[in-house]
Amino acid sequence: MEKMKKIHNFGQKKQDYRIRIRTPKGISIHPQMIQTSVEAGSTITVPVEYTVTGEASTGIQRQSLDVTLGETLLGEWFDGILYVEK
Repeated sequence: MEKMKKIHNFGQKKQDYRIRIRTPKGISIHPQMIQTSVEAGSTITVPVEYTVTGEASTGIQRQSLDVTLGETLLGEWFDGILYVEK
């Protein structure tokens, strides 16, 4: 299933982003790593593709986004909810 990830730069200058998306067992995502630059005050969208296998648990699952802004590792700053139906 294809979805879009939005990345917004709230800063006053162009920023480099490296975002690793971590998904639970049985759910994979491509690309798993997003590396991009975003102009000051701008938002971009990046398409990602989720694949669910039989190993995935049904119901609500959590994904985390491990963010590096410039050279600063911020860690798991954001997360998201996935709902898995079989």
